[in-house]
Amino acid sequence: MQRHSDTLPTRIAVGADAARVAQASGERRGPAPRDPIARSIGLDTVSSLSTRPIQGARMTVSRLSIGADRLGLTRPVPAEDAFVVAVYLHDLADHELWSRGRPVLRQGYAAQSMRIVNLQDEYAANLLQPHETVVLHIPRLALDGFTDDAGLARLGHLACEPGLVDPVFGHLAGALSATLALPAVANSLFVDQVCLSACAHLAGHYGGQRSAPLPAASGLSPGM
Repeated sequence: MQRHSDTLPTRIAVGADAARVAQASGERRGPAPRDPIARSIGLDTVSSLSTRPIQGARMTVSRLSIGADRLGLTRPVPAEDAFVVAVYLHDLADHELWSRGRPVLRQGYAAQSMRIVNLQDEYAANLLQPHETVVLHIPRLALDGFTDDAGLARLGHLACEPGLVDPVFGHLAGALSATLALPAVANSLFVDQVCLSACAHLAGHYGGQRSAPLPAASGLSPGM
């Protein structure tokens, strides 16, 4: 069964290229209109990709480089039914997460550690040091589509201990980060498969589903 539309390939936009692509196609693309975390920080130039590995559900992956000029309290991320999974690429000694005008979590993060945030609450961050992260923005619609295709019950939540080091998810984030570094050679089927694998891992380890299977994707036979 086909899981993603051939007319909706993975979109990759870097910096000003996103605006040129959008102007040529008549469609809004790139990190500014799509990535709520980049918008909240005020980043205009972001390596970002969006993909629809599941019919009708779009996920966004971005590599955020926060420099000294972006430190301080960000704008709030508007509440939505979606999750953000962040993987820190380097050690970060101190970081604050705020919700509805108050700090709710302050801690450091080791390289390759992760954090999951449910965007149903309004969040902001107090950025205390420069750092880089790979961020997956996963709408509820994408998770529901994944579990429906896999024949699983829909997830009520995703949650992990902030700062957890998950080698498997870290490698998936690393594969996406490498793709963002070389957008000209990005393969949409590869990106879709990595995003599906990320959904399967998140569902199986942080959403209460054990051994979440990977739905078959277009172009791959069950024996491959």
